Amino acid sequence: MKCTIAMAQEELNSKTIIEQAYDKRITQREGAEKLSISERHFRRLVKRYRERDDTNLVSGHRGKPSNNRIKSGQRDKIIKLMKDPMYTGFGPTLLNEILEKDTRIHISKETLRQIMIKEGFHNPKKKNKKRIHPPRERRRRRGELAQIDGSYHAWLEKRGPKACQLLFIDDATSAAVAARFVDRENYFAYGALCKSYIKSHQARL
Repeated sequence: MKCTIAMAQEELNSKTIIEQAYDKRITQREGAEKLSISERHFRRLVKRYRERDDTNLVSGHRGKPSNNRIKSGQRDKIIKLMKDPMYTGFGPTLLNEILEKDTRIHISKETLRQIMIKEGFHNPKKKNKKRIHPPRERRRRRGELAQIDGSYHAWLEKRGPKACQLLFIDDATSAAVAARFVDRENYFAYGALCKSYIKSHQARL
């Protein structure tokens, strides 16, 4: 008596690869690699196929509830807990810890997150698209813009105390146009160096 066997697309793909190995169009090693399984397990599948019994290729879990599926009573208990004002606003991670501690219900954080989303207790955050900032073009002429920075370091090594170097870099040429060692980086130190920098350029005009 013949019967019709319903196969999922993944099972049909596996059957095709097994047939190719059985007909020696591909090696068993190639078949195992295509199915991402061990060569030993693939040989067992080919052996089952030789028996011409396609039911051996159908998953034994077909039509059965998932092993990760929680009991309806546990689900109702979780939902009741989520409705308690005491736990309002808790995220999946914290609520999962409370479940394990207070109710001894052990489920994965992802399963709890899916329940919370379905029941309207959690809104997953959407990842913001990273804004791509094009690189800024350098100024065309020397003197149009100076990049200013301060850096603390033992510039004088053991010949003097640790100091902060204030440095002015010309944006167009990357040349150092002004520099000074100061005790600390502050408004007055930058102001004094800026004043000196402007005076030195006025003298050249």
